[in-house]
Amino acid sequence: MVYQSDGDFIICQTGKDTLKTNNIKKTKHVSVTIPIRKSFFHKIIPAPPAELHFTSTAEIRPKDDEKARMIYSKFLKYSDKAELPQDYIWISIKVPNKITTFGVVVSLLKMRKPLEARKTIFLEE
Repeated sequence: MVYQSDGDFIICQTGKDTLKTNNIKKTKHVSVTIPIRKSFFHKIIPAPPAELHFTSTAEIRPKDDEKARMIYSKFLKYSDKAELPQDYIWISIKVPNKITTFGVVVSLLKMRKPLEARKTIFLEE
């Protein structure tokens, strides 16, 4: 899954009838984990990926949503021409004020020590 943000919202896409989509339709509350591979060495050194963790709210946006396409196009320059599955939708996730990280801004070796690898970040409003 690809996550792309404009700073206020994170956009990703999924199938129209997936469990994820149905759960967001029932309750807008979501828990998100975004894995991050830090470098080539991260693939060969036995360490878990760096991660961002947070809870927030999300909403389903239709596949022709212009704002979602604009945000996503930062990642996919040709998103207007991309052939995406016919039954996809966008998920728009509000960026929260508090994000918990694992392995972000620490060396790969420190990632083996969970207490040193965990951090909490508070974003300004």
